[in-house]
Amino acid sequence: MQRTLLALLCITLGGIPVFCQVPGYLGKRLSIQAEFHSMPALNGPTANNRGLQTHYGDKGGGFALNWNAGLRAGYVTSRSNQVLASLDYFKTGMIQDAYSPSSSFGSPEYDSHALFYNITGITGGIGTRGFATEKGALAPMGRYSGFSLNATFLRGDILDKRTSYSDPFSESHAPLGIDAKALLFSLGFETGVNFVVKDRLLLNVGAKFNLPLSPRVYRYAFGEEYDWYPYNPDTDYTFAEGNTENFKTLATTRAALHNLVMLYIGVGLLP
Repeated sequence: MQRTLLALLCITLGGIPVFCQVPGYLGKRLSIQAEFHSMPALNGPTANNRGLQTHYGDKGGGFALNWNAGLRAGYVTSRSNQVLASLDYFKTGMIQDAYSPSSSFGSPEYDSHALFYNITGITGGIGTRGFATEKGALAPMGRYSGFSLNATFLRGDILDKRTSYSDPFSESHAPLGIDAKALLFSLGFETGVNFVVKDRLLLNVGAKFNLPLSPRVYRYAFGEEYDWYPYNPDTDYTFAEGNTENFKTLATTRAALHNLVMLYIGVGLLP
């Protein structure tokens, strides 16, 4: 009797289906995607268009785009979560007023230089995406939202320099001494949808907002920090130090505006 009951119990339990969903798409946890981000440039110059600041040079106005492009590598950690590492590149434009000591004995005792830069930025980031499993998503496919922490390394190359001398008959002035490098940290928030369109081919569309984490960006944006100028009683910078500080403030602010809001599309694979 006992053997009969035990046999019936085993048959009953064996007939109960057990559901087990392995994280990832068909068990594939790793994904690699190339993404392109873009948005119309509403303020400031870009690399190929000197923007709305028509007072500089012969070009200005017109339609221009902010953009960046890069790679995402993601790894699914659960049915609803994915961790990401990213690398992006962008180029934009920037205008700066710089100064150098004058050879003149008149006033002012410095020469001014209007500079137009190409600013290049390389951004590295780490982040996470949460997938809406209640709406049918399963990492890494379906609707998601996510956060990322990013570091952008900026470098400037002067393409055009127009100098106003305090002595119109002298073209003697000291080097500007600008160390054209800056660093910007930002916190990103994104939302989008990842599709598996064929086999292991991914299509990704979404939008991203990047919040700058640099205090100097906010001080400059809200008028609490101004461009350095020679003989400012509030600072004791040399010309080279002052020009470099101006570059860092303007470059990080320009990069923050460039990347503030982006729409993006990406394609990738589940290897």
